[in-house]
Amino acid sequence: MRQKLRIKFWLIFFSGFLIITVKKNLSHDDQLTALPINLTCSPLVKDAKQFYVELDGQIYPKIVPSFFNVSINFECLNSAQGQPKLILLWNEYGPWKDYKYGLGKYEPFIQRKCPVTNCEITKDKSRLSESDLVLVHMRSEYSKLPLDRPHKTRLVFLITESPIHSKEFHPELNGLFNLTATFNQDSDYSPFYYSNIEFKWQLNEEFDQNKDFSQGKTKLAVILASNCKAHSKRIEYVNEMQKYSERIDIYGECGKSCNIPDENRFLSNKCREKLSKEYIFFLAFENSMCKDYITEKLYDTVLFDTVPVVYGHGPYDQVIPRSAYINALDFKTPKQLVDYLFYLESNKTAYNSYFKWKKYIKKTNNQYKTFCDMCIQLNLENFFGIKKSQVNDLETFWGHKKNCWAPPVIGKDGSFSFYPINYTHECLFC
Repeated sequence: MRQKLRIKFWLIFFSGFLIITVKKNLSHDDQLTALPINLTCSPLVKDAKQFYVELDGQIYPKIVPSFFNVSINFECLNSAQGQPKLILLWNEYGPWKDYKYGLGKYEPFIQRKCPVTNCEITKDKSRLSESDLVLVHMRSEYSKLPLDRPHKTRLVFLITESPIHSKEFHPELNGLFNLTATFNQDSDYSPFYYSNIEFKWQLNEEFDQNKDFSQGKTKLAVILASNCKAHSKRIEYVNEMQKYSERIDIYGECGKSCNIPDENRFLSNKCREKLSKEYIFFLAFENSMCKDYITEKLYDTVLFDTVPVVYGHGPYDQVIPRSAYINALDFKTPKQLVDYLFYLESNKTAYNSYFKWKKYIKKTNNQYKTFCDMCIQLNLENFFGIKKSQVNDLETFWGHKKNCWAPPVIGKDGSFSFYPINYTHECLFC
């Protein structure tokens, strides 16, 4: 089965030769510009053996982030001559002045244990002409975008939320951006949430296949949420589930507190870990129903000994096997979902089967994030040329009308039905 290795280019080895092709999609026009460099080492590791395993008839991992790609010679990238690659933060990103990564040369990447550190992050706009990437966070205020810039300086369309929570984009922005950094699988850089994932695909010899993962847990299911009026109506869905079990709870800003010191929405993993020891299932429900939209709700949950129940339209089986999670959308009503959870609770063999895939993953303490991915790919350009592209159709790439579903319609039987945003229907219990 063909595997996608998510680095800047598709890397395909065939009969000992390296073939480099560029991703193409409906909203991007891509091209490579040669970048002369004195090649003193090879950026690729010959005959590298990436770990793969077959689960549910499919090969995993389906996506290999660049920082886990054993085909890349990180030592070569770090030793290559040339100035550090410069990433310019054009505007603020919510409450994080430095995008949670830090500013400066080398040090942010060293501190985060990125395998390539030959990069610098700055907010100094006077260094525009030096910059390789200019990051514009499209949910924040942005103005006076750099229309005139050197060829190597590329403008990056960056958003960490769904199109539902994005502004309407003026048509004049079409063709302005060269690259994208979003959760969309067509993005040039690793989806933001995926790049924060804290497990790596490899054989876990410490995995106990005889363990009863439900042992000691007395509560059925829990959700940890901060947005209580989500577009997806996830809290309404949980409220419907609660009609059929008193052992389903809501935590976070929408419900109970974990009572953890310094608890806040950005340190929720401490709460998630605590709850995972008490609840048999964790409701990893997204706030928006959009194509490709998978967030930390899933990625953080799989770190712990609980079964995730997802609620969204993301391609979950691209990340973990189908036998590793339950999708609420596979059930006509919340009651049917609760009945299935009851069944798994009473059948330990069936419940524990959801953990079998964890024999092939190990937790990591990485803090690579998307900036590490950017640094690696920028340094690969020393060998393969600068990628210069244009995002010509933002509406197709990111518009909510083409990438999302309307809030669900709740039927008299408790069912949740989803329709395209422009769909006209009789709203029963809106």
